[in-house]
This record gives sequence, structure tokens and C-alpha cells, in this order.
Amino acid sequence: MIGVWTDLAPYRVAIAELPLRARAAPAADAAIAVIGGGRWREGGVLPPAAAVVLADPPSGAGTSIPPGTPVIVDRERLCPDDMPGDVAVDAALFTVECSATAADLAEAVRDAVGWLRVLSGGELSIDAVRAGEHGVIALMRTDDRSPAGARAATLVATVLADASAAPRLRALAVGPERTEVVVDGSGATAVVISSASGARRLPARYESRRRVALRRAIDTVGGAESSDLTDLRHDDALAAVLVGAINGADSLHSQNRLPG
Repeated sequence: MIGVWTDLAPYRVAIAELPLRARAAPAADAAIAVIGGGRWREGGVLPPAAAVVLADPPSGAGTSIPPGTPVIVDRERLCPDDMPGDVAVDAALFTVECSATAADLAEAVRDAVGWLRVLSGGELSIDAVRAGEHGVIALMRTDDRSPAGARAATLVATVLADASAAPRLRALAVGPERTEVVVDGSGATAVVISSASGARRLPARYESRRRVALRRAIDTVGGAESSDLTDLRHDDALAAVLVGAINGADSLHSQNRLPG
């Protein structure tokens, strides 16, 4: 059994749901530290810990983690555990659409990139970008070493004017089967797989994403490997390019706007 240090109520519930593996700890030393995204937004410092769970990290949070620390990343809109078995799918085309307010756009685009990576099973590169002040469309390519091989991938992001609107995301992998992933405004994920035999919607997980993340963190303390931090940095890096293109187009538009 290992201690878990956190001030996040949903994770305290997850600790209680793992009574044989976890217990609440008064400090992060030699324990698993669960850190919420707000700690980075407030300029907080990562405490020493046996492992770290990043809960809903903001853009760029991955760069603050010291080397050698096992890291699990818990992202509301990116839950690969909702997919069956071997996540990567055999497809000829991957595409994702997302929408969010300007305040949430960086994280929404990062998670959209993440779903392209998860579905294709490898890293991505950007071939071309077209951006305006209200969004961006990018032509991307999957890694030729991924299970799907080198395939085209597209990403479309839209900036929402309604400041109260929640981010939404829809990803598709089209091949012998059609895999559709939809993440609604509440963060709930639905996966539908269609083939010549018809469509089937995968059952929802009854285990919370916090409990899943905590189990995985406990496993890393026992020696299991995790690529979560590498994946987060990959998604952040590509999202920064795409969001930067929107911001650049917005600045150019503002500079060229005639006074009214």
C-alpha cells in the first residue's frame, strides 16, 4: 500500500475506492502526488514524490516535471482507456474536429491532437496549416512507424464566441471499420465502431478516470513504464503551432482592420 497526497476531492474518493492499494498521505514525500492544473496556473512548484498524477494539466505543464519522476496524466477529454484492447486502429484517414472558447482552445487542440495520436498509434507531424481569427485547419501525417503507417490526418479547430460554451471534440478513423470518438461538453466520451455488420457503441466505463489514473500511478511505483509525459509534450508542441497560427492570423487581421 502506498500513500497518496492530494487536495482534490475526486481523488480522495478514488483513494477510498482502492483500500488495499492506497491510503491518504499528509505529505508528498515517498507518496504519489496528485496535482491539479490550477497549481501550474498559480505558479506552484512540484513537490518531491514517488510518482505524480497531473490532473487536467494546462498547456505547457509537462515542461515543469523533473526528469526521473514517473508521471501519469489524467486528461478529461482524452481517455484512451475508453477504447478496447489495442487502441490503434487500421485506417486510411484520421480526422478530428474540436471547438472551444479562446480561453480553452489550447487544451482542446492539444487533446484533439492526442486523439489523432491515440487512434493512429504514433506521433504526428504537420504538413500544412491554414488559419484565420476564428479557427485553423491543419493537414498532418502519422508516423510511418505507427501501426497504421504513414497516413493523412486532418485537424479542424473552431474558436467559439460564447464565453460560456464548453469544449467539444469529434475524432474519426476511417478504414475497413469506422471508429468515431465524441467528447461532449461535459467531458463524457462515446465511442462508436461501424462496419459492414452494423454499428456498435462501446459500453461506458463505470470506473472513474481518477481511479484509473491512480491505479496506473501505483503501477509505475512498482516499476511499470508510462509514456504519458512524452505524449503530453508531443500533443502540446503541435497544439502550440496550431494555436499560434490562429493568434498570428488574428493579430494580422487586427493590424489590417480599417478604423470604423
